[in-house]
Amino acid sequence: MHCRSLKQLQWIKKRIEQRLKLCKLSLNDKKTRVVYCKDSRRSGEWTCQSFDFLGYTFRPRSSRNHRGELFVSFSPAISRKASKSLRQTIRREWKLQARSQHSIEELARRLNPVITGWINYYGRFCRSEMHSVLDRINVSAHLSPSTTLPVQQQISNSTGATSRTHPRFALWRGPQRPL
Repeated sequence: MHCRSLKQLQWIKKRIEQRLKLCKLSLNDKKTRVVYCKDSRRSGEWTCQSFDFLGYTFRPRSSRNHRGELFVSFSPAISRKASKSLRQTIRREWKLQARSQHSIEELARRLNPVITGWINYYGRFCRSEMHSVLDRINVSAHLSPSTTLPVQQQISNSTGATSRTHPRFALWRGPQRPL
C-alpha cells in the first residue's frame, strides 16, 4: 500500500495488524518492510528504496516524459532472480547447443510460444532489462562455435540476415498482442 507520511504508515500498519489478529494471522516481520518510492518529486532518503514482487523489481529508474525529457520514476522491470531463473531454464532445460540437428524453423516453432510469453510478461515494463535473457537465447541457439554452424548457415542462406533480425524468432519481434 502507498502512504503519504510515516504517521499514516504507522496508523495503517496498526489497523492491518488488528484486522489480521481477528483472523488469527500476523504480519511476518522478516518479510514486511517499508520502502521509499523515490522519484523526481520525492527527494527524501530511506534505507530501502526497492522491492521485488511477482518477478519484478520496483525501484527508481530513469525515464522519459512525453516531451522526451529525462526524469526519475519508481517503476518495475524484470527482477534479477527472475532473470537468472529464465537464463537457467534456457541453459539447463532447453539445451539449445545440443539441438543443432534441428532446423531454424523447428527451433522457432518450439521456442516462440515460451519466448513470446516471457516477452509479454516481463517486457511489459522496461524491456531493455530483459536483454540478458534474450541474449542468452541468441548465444545458445546461434553463436556457439561447437554446434550451431548449420543453424547459422540456415539463417544466412535463407535471408542473408543475422539472428537479431531473423523474423522467425519471437525474441526479436517485440511484444505480441494476444488474439
